[in-house]
Amino acid sequence: MSAIKISTGTFGDSTLLENSLSQNSLLYPMISKVVIQQYPQYALTYMTDGLSRYAKEKVIGSSSFEWWIKGRLSRPMTATGTTSGTGASKAPFTAEFVENFANSNDILKFKDGQQAIIIAEPIASAGGFTYTMVLQDGVAASTLTGTNVAAGARAGVIGNAHPEASDKGYGNLAFPSKYRNYLSTARQAGEISGDAATSVVWVELNGQRVWYFQAEADIREKFLYEKEVGYWYNKINVDTSGNPLVYQAGKPVITGDGLLAQIDGANMGTYSSGLTEKQITNFLADLRYTNGAADASYTVFTGTAGMREFQQAMKDYYIVSGRALSYDAAFGKEVPLGSDFMTYHAMGIRMTLVHAPVFDDPNLHHDLAPDGLPKESYKMAFINTSTLPEGVSNLEVITKGEGAINRAFVHKYVSGMVDPFEPKSIRAATSKDSFKCEYLSQSGIILRNPKSCGVLEYV
Repeated sequence: MSAIKISTGTFGDSTLLENSLSQNSLLYPMISKVVIQQYPQYALTYMTDGLSRYAKEKVIGSSSFEWWIKGRLSRPMTATGTTSGTGASKAPFTAEFVENFANSNDILKFKDGQQAIIIAEPIASAGGFTYTMVLQDGVAASTLTGTNVAAGARAGVIGNAHPEASDKGYGNLAFPSKYRNYLSTARQAGEISGDAATSVVWVELNGQRVWYFQAEADIREKFLYEKEVGYWYNKINVDTSGNPLVYQAGKPVITGDGLLAQIDGANMGTYSSGLTEKQITNFLADLRYTNGAADASYTVFTGTAGMREFQQAMKDYYIVSGRALSYDAAFGKEVPLGSDFMTYHAMGIRMTLVHAPVFDDPNLHHDLAPDGLPKESYKMAFINTSTLPEGVSNLEVITKGEGAINRAFVHKYVSGMVDPFEPKSIRAATSKDSFKCEYLSQSGIILRNPKSCGVLEYV
């Protein structure tokens, strides 16, 4: 792809509605994506909107949407402590579990390694579900270890065994929960005076040229930046029944969970200044263990302090391993190699660092580390950006719209005494010597499996 070229100019005969950025952002979304790419403060916006990671879920009602959080296909069961029988001499015994994640003929493995085969379908009981089973080993003198079925003990299905000419198989896929989130409506506006309307900026890429008003740049940048901040930090403000908790002039003001709220409670870790390669590897191991995926790809969003900590951790690791030096035959000596570490591989997992300037913003974050940088600047958000087996990305954005209506990026002009596209018009919407520029987006963010993501924070 050719490099994007940006130049200034004057509004005139060549600055038409047909070749304006606002018009072509709707007709050719790739143009606005290229513009977004030029501004690194929109790192998350580019990873979603810019890479066309749009979810296909339908919006329920006016602003809510939901999806299944899919993790491992089986889940452990928790014993209540209610049992009968010891399992001696291969006699059946029963144990009650809170959950109903196993079926007849499944093999349960208890915490000390003892195993049992379920010989009947579970029966609903006071504390959950009661299972009848026999110990699996071939030793008649074996008895059930009491601590395996004590209250709070866990057991999991490790397979199943059926007799010859068995009647049927069973299905017990377990999905943890369904996540409901809400779209948030973000807006930004500004006025462009008659004097300012004469200055424009041209953007050229691959032979195509579009333009926008120079005075409009700050308005658009602020709009996109606040949208980026919302993708990270927004929180749901409706109750458990979906009723809005905030009203303005009698109308509901609804926000949905951003990425950090969706990850909260999943994989959370801490570190202090002096991050090490071992800490990074251990955190990746935690993510792999929770996620169950051996080949996940992570985009790690972090601030300036986090990038510095990662660089130093990798350099320390390579120096200790002896791989930071190279032999220069021409001079007969070893010379140090400078390296810019942005990607790291461990246990089949790939992580790539991306700078997220929103974590550095001193206007947002006021809790400072000893070096004077915001503690938030040290935050490392490990976002699984892999494509899931279902063919969809784990990270996606969802917008309101159907058919030709797309509310991901709405851009309009409201003319006053100045109308750049119809300067001879005798009609005006306002009496001001200016025209207004309005931006709007109704969108939300989806982490299909937030349990596969995590956050390392500074303490």
